[in-house]
Amino acid sequence: VYKRQTLITDSDAGFMFSDPSPDGMTLSTNTTEGGILFKLSQPYSAQTAWSFPRDSQDRKFAPLDWSADGRQILGFFYAPGATDSVTALYNLDSEAYEMAPADVGGQGQSFLGTDHRLVWAEGSKVIVHDLRMGETRELLSTAPDLAAWPMLGPDGKTLYFVQRSASADIHLLVAEDPS
Repeated sequence: VYKRQTLITDSDAGFMFSDPSPDGMTLSTNTTEGGILFKLSQPYSAQTAWSFPRDSQDRKFAPLDWSADGRQILGFFYAPGATDSVTALYNLDSEAYEMAPADVGGQGQSFLGTDHRLVWAEGSKVIVHDLRMGETRELLSTAPDLAAWPMLGPDGKTLYFVQRSASADIHLLVAEDPS
C-alpha cells in the first residue's frame, strides 16, 4: 500500500536509476549530470546532493550497486557520446576510486554476495570476477539468447538476470559460496 511520497530533489537532471544503501539511509542515483548521493535520514530542507567526483579524464561516474557493508559503490566512468566505459569502485572511507581490472565490464555489474566478487552479463554469458583472487570465470551461458543485468536476490543465494529471447522466460540460479 502506498503510504507517502517524499521529494528528495527538485533537480532538472534526468534520473536514470537509483539504489539505496544496505542500511537504507543513503540513496545513490545516476543522473544525466553524473552520479549523486542523498542522505535520506535528513529532512528535505536539509538535504543536499553530493556529486561523485569525476576522474582525471573528466568522465562522469555512474553508481550501480553498493557493497554489503555500504562502504564501496560499484559503478562505471563514462563520457557523453562515448561508447565505452570503465568499471570502478568508489570507496566512501578513503574518498577514492579503485579501477576494476580491464576484463571486468559488460552490462549490469553488481556485487555477488560479498564485497570482493562482481557479476555482470556480456553477450550470452553471465560472468563472475573475484577481486581478491584476480580470477574471472563464466558462471553460465544463455546462448543463443543474450543475458543482461544479473543481480543477487535478498536471500544471498538466488541470482536473477534477464535472458533476452523470444519466449521471455524468467530463469533463477541458486549461487552457492564455495568458501
